[in-house]
Amino acid sequence: MSIGSYAQAAAVEHLWSHTIGIANRAIVTRGTDPGTGLPAQEQEAPGTAVAGIWGKHHFILTANHVLDEAVPDDLSFFVRPTGSLRQVSEVTIQDGLVALPLNDRDATIHRCGWEDLALLTTKPDALSPYLEFVDIASSWIDPQEGETVVGVGYPVSSGVIFRRQVGPCLQQAVLLCPMGFSGAVLPPTTGRNFGAFDPDRHYLIPYELANQGKHPKGISGAAVWGEAAEKHIVWTPRFKFAGICTSCYRDGTVEQIVKASVVRQFLLDVLGTPEK
Repeated sequence: MSIGSYAQAAAVEHLWSHTIGIANRAIVTRGTDPGTGLPAQEQEAPGTAVAGIWGKHHFILTANHVLDEAVPDDLSFFVRPTGSLRQVSEVTIQDGLVALPLNDRDATIHRCGWEDLALLTTKPDALSPYLEFVDIASSWIDPQEGETVVGVGYPVSSGVIFRRQVGPCLQQAVLLCPMGFSGAVLPPTTGRNFGAFDPDRHYLIPYELANQGKHPKGISGAAVWGEAAEKHIVWTPRFKFAGICTSCYRDGTVEQIVKASVVRQFLLDVLGTPEK
């Protein structure tokens, strides 16, 4: 591996510690499996989230539509275990057993009424000791045109589908597999044909994995990050929160991101001024 490849791998591993995959069982779709003709049932709609801290509050932040119709008990979470990120080809059905319920009976969902954002307040030990909560109150940036942001999400196109027969039905399970992505902020004029785009609240980046046939469905709610400008003698991954992915355009080739400053306003509305 080159130095650049090592740096990219280190960055993805670091950001994975803040990243959560979400399976929402409140959204149930039924149909017929096209391969077998058997009744099929898909019980979970996936998305991505970030673990954050705002003063003394710990929370899981995502896009509102990822939590559509859900209460906390409807949700299960994919959190980084020990070890390194595995390639899609290495994922096995045993990895599907790591989806966790939230161990917090007081967890509460708060939905934004003016943007596609939602958060789940929780306690810091409700999921996994390997989950790291990032301080969004003090470390954030609204990137400018041309600046590159990076993220880690759980796209369905990079998942692995397992099927099993249960009585007369064929159940399908999609094992979420985290994947890094990046892109340079596009000019605001790129969004002039996108009705939901507001350059005061959003920015756009190319989703380059679409060129490999991978759609971004599933990365909704993923955080993106800008590299901190501070220089250090020894390089380590240092990033600032730069927003939340919420939607895509042009068959998945362009991703819309809610600016970090807008996300912070939502957090301020829900959680108040961060206490130190």
